[in-house]
Amino acid sequence: MSKLRVAAAQIEASAEPRGASETHLRAIEVAAEAGAALLVFPELSWTGYALERARERATARDDRAWSPLQGAVDRLGVTVVLGAPLLERGRLVLCALVLRPNAPALVYAKMNLGGFSGRDAADLEAGAELPPHEAAVFEPGAAPLLFDCRGRRCALAICADLGRPEHAAACAEAGAQLYLASAFVIPSAMSSERERASQRARAHAMPVLLANYAGCTGGLHAAGRSAAWDAEGRCVDELADARPGLLLADL
Repeated sequence: MSKLRVAAAQIEASAEPRGASETHLRAIEVAAEAGAALLVFPELSWTGYALERARERATARDDRAWSPLQGAVDRLGVTVVLGAPLLERGRLVLCALVLRPNAPALVYAKMNLGGFSGRDAADLEAGAELPPHEAAVFEPGAAPLLFDCRGRRCALAICADLGRPEHAAACAEAGAQLYLASAFVIPSAMSSERERASQRARAHAMPVLLANYAGCTGGLHAAGRSAAWDAEGRCVDELADARPGLLLADL
């Protein structure tokens, strides 16, 4: 099986739509120039992890906000996975939106909603409070989503999905060949999250790509260190720290 060049955009969250659009467009251009066929952004990349504003900033899969990004996707031929709060059939969901060249957008709604607790307080910004649990804001999704990218079957995971072995197992059983995780991982959780990614790859001979934030969002520091694991669970590419960057991997 030929490998697919994939990329993870390790970005800083933007507080407003204009900044988010510019950040996403810039990353799409850079990934395309580097030969990536597929680019994955972190969880809720469009808004940052600002759960208190999720309903206010919620969009739809056919929102005009996506037009500049879809134009870049069509022009450059790269598939993009970004994160946003979305209203789907009246339900507010935490989604991964898949923009494909010259094709309708796809939506995956996060199935396993998560949250932070008191043990995560060490990763808070000064004066910040922990965000609410996602289940207090969003409704969970019902099923995995798989899609094709240049002959490879790809499945999506959003942060806490990665922590549920049954999620990766269901994706693999459905035929997934790549497991793409959009995440918001804080420094104190990064070691365990990396081990989970390696375990999922080994268990299903299914490479894993993890896209995490740079900087801070939702009042918490992000760990950065976006990474990729091969089908044997070996970390084959990673970013060294929590600064903005683009990870490229052939998986």
